[in-house]
Amino acid sequence: MVRADTLTTTEHLRAELTALRAAGVTDVVLHPTSSGLEQVELLADALHAAGFPLTGG
Repeated sequence: MVRADTLTTTEHLRAELTALRAAGVTDVVLHPTSSGLEQVELLADALHAAGFPLTGG
């Protein structure tokens, strides 16, 4: 499955990841739309707030 739109809010991220989980998806790759390294921390914070904390290594 490929998404053509950009997830810009925690609520939208939560809804999309919840739908993907319900569909049986086990792995998701998120691509940044900005080159700033702070985007990694912002994404981690958004995932945590959406109820999908980072796991693995």
